[in-house]
Amino acid sequence: DLSNILPTALFECTQIPKAELVTRVSYGDDDFEELSPDDLRLCLEASDELASWSYWIRTLLIDDIMWDDTDCGSSNECRLARYELLRSLATDDICKFMFHSTNPLLIMVHIAMDTAEEEEINLCTACQVSYRLKEEGERQKVWKSLGSLFGVPNWPGEN
Repeated sequence: DLSNILPTALFECTQIPKAELVTRVSYGDDDFEELSPDDLRLCLEASDELASWSYWIRTLLIDDIMWDDTDCGSSNECRLARYELLRSLATDDICKFMFHSTNPLLIMVHIAMDTAEEEEINLCTACQVSYRLKEEGERQKVWKSLGSLFGVPNWPGEN
């Protein structure tokens, strides 16, 4: 059923490197597959939009406005810890592949909390819980927006 396959196919299309996306794929001697110009445009536009969402979610750690509502008892210390954690995630050889991913549905909070523990970066419990909730909330917003982004009616979870 195309309505079940299409959302996944379109999302996966946005995760293919652009240079590969515009290349024709050969099957056998004379058989080629390539995206139509409309499908290519849709994938490229959606890819850029999802990359923006992804970078927004990754930077939640340092967006002070997003942290105004936490019950943090040591806001200055946690603020500095969030910056240090972001730096570690962006530069660590193991984490940076995932951190720089353009997939906004990728769950980073577990990696972030593991990294904080390993590098002894101390975020208070309130900030850890808040980060988990903020990341999940943003990922849910992305999921709900995919239907309109891809032009797929009746997207699961869409308003």
